Amino acid sequence: MTPTTRINNAFSRLGVGRQLACAFAVLLAMTALMGAVALWSMHQEDQRVREVANKWLVGVGQLAQARASLVDMREMEVKHSRTDDRSYHSEYEEKMLASGKRTQTSLAAYKQAMKLRKRIVMSIGSKAKDKEHASAKTKQVPFDR
Repeated sequence: MTPTTRINNAFSRLGVGRQLACAFAVLLAMTALMGAVALWSMHQEDQRVREVANKWLVGVGQLAQARASLVDMREMEVKHSRTDDRSYHSEYEEKMLASGKRTQTSLAAYKQAMKLRKRIVMSIGSKAKDKEHASAKTKQVPFDR
């Protein structure tokens, strides 16, 4: 007799009410297991989303600010070139300079953030390389002639 046959025989000897209760208990256990797996998966995804938000979205925001400033500057260039009234030229030139400064500030902040991120990644990588080097130093390779 196989174990599943024994379980089937024991289950068939139970009353209908107990069979329904056992089936419901198994269903609840499976539902709880599915819920636990779903919670674990959501936690993993939340960690990935936070990593993206902390690492990359800051840079994306800085680049978006730089792009918006460049668009403003280009708009002022177009207005400057198309206006016939000379009184507006100095106003457009001031706005172009301000947009240029905003662009440079945003790009400098992005560059600084990338340098910092690169240093962090390199320090993590160098620690791993140090461990690898230390483990390689302890291994002895026999030389056969």
